[in-house]
Amino acid sequence: IRDWGTNFLMGLTQLPQGCVHSGFHMAITSLWKELKVVLLQFWRESPRGRIYVTGHSQGAALAIMATLLLLQEDWHPSPIYL
Repeated sequence: IRDWGTNFLMGLTQLPQGCVHSGFHMAITSLWKELKVVLLQFWRESPRGRIYVTGHSQGAALAIMATLLLLQEDWHPSPIYL
């Protein structure tokens, strides 16, 4: 039910890369700090490890936005498939 609430926040949020669904933006920003800590810990422990950012439906939207946030912070995950 919480996901449907996110879907109904239908406004747009302006980002440097363009406009995004406000509900999806709110969802990714609400978990980004915690996710970033986990990613940094993984990279420190496994510097050659790979992280796959993927999802379906709302998860796909959040995966794309997470990838944009990684790029904004100059992390450059490689390769990137969208």
